[in-house]
Amino acid sequence: MRADFGRRPMKPARLAIAFALTFAAQVAVADTTQTPAADTCGMSSLTKLTGQPFGGIDPMAVNGPIRIMHPGDAMPTDSNPLRTLVQVDQYDRITKLICG
Repeated sequence: MRADFGRRPMKPARLAIAFALTFAAQVAVADTTQTPAADTCGMSSLTKLTGQPFGGIDPMAVNGPIRIMHPGDAMPTDSNPLRTLVQVDQYDRITKLICG
């Protein structure tokens, strides 16, 4: 014999609302995680340099500090949205530009 303890079964309408709210919350979280990062450091004007030698970057064209990342370098633990991180390959060609 099962004790009920005063619980009422969930009605289909309540179940549908609970499901809809859960689904909406998951969609909202998924949308925010897929949003691209803002161009806070001005790197969008430099993306044409990807594949070019690092010497092609004019330091005066960059809004803030620049950090060069060579193969094997650890990503910086401090975050600076105004800093441009320039990743280069073993031949000092630019492979990636990101803000941080």
